[in-house]
Amino acid sequence: ETVLPRLVRYADVDVDPREKAEMGELKERWEKAITDWFLPLFNRNRRSLFRVIRSGDSGEPDVLCEDERTKERLWIEVTTAYYDDDHARTEWEKARGKSSKPYWLTQPDRVENQRLFDQVEERLREKLGKPTNHYRVLEPVLLVVFTRSFRLYLGNLLVRRRLEALVVR
Repeated sequence: ETVLPRLVRYADVDVDPREKAEMGELKERWEKAITDWFLPLFNRNRRSLFRVIRSGDSGEPDVLCEDERTKERLWIEVTTAYYDDDHARTEWEKARGKSSKPYWLTQPDRVENQRLFDQVEERLREKLGKPTNHYRVLEPVLLVVFTRSFRLYLGNLLVRRRLEALVVR
């Protein structure tokens, strides 16, 4: 079980139906914002001109993109990794305009970084573990894992290799 589904259930208990609809809209805006942030980096690296065409419908990944020159299409699925449930809850309460208690990292950096990497790995395993026909699309699907980290250092080569092994299979 991952942080985000628990958070959604948390939101289901604490919000009225109108606010649930607003949460869905907020999630869609969040996915588009992450895609808008990611695409220039992706385009610069690939020398492409992908832009957002539309948000995904039920049974589709989050965002459909198309390269303006080649007309190649790809889907982007956005997921977010948090340190823990409290971090996720704090971030979503802030996003909903609710007051929330501050979130603090209390462990040494190496421990906090490992917790975040473990969450990223869990999100990757969850998404990569879905059957290949989970989405009803023909175009490639690109997974973007976003983290709102406080003190993240990428110096741990073992962790980086572990995550690369998950993605490159």
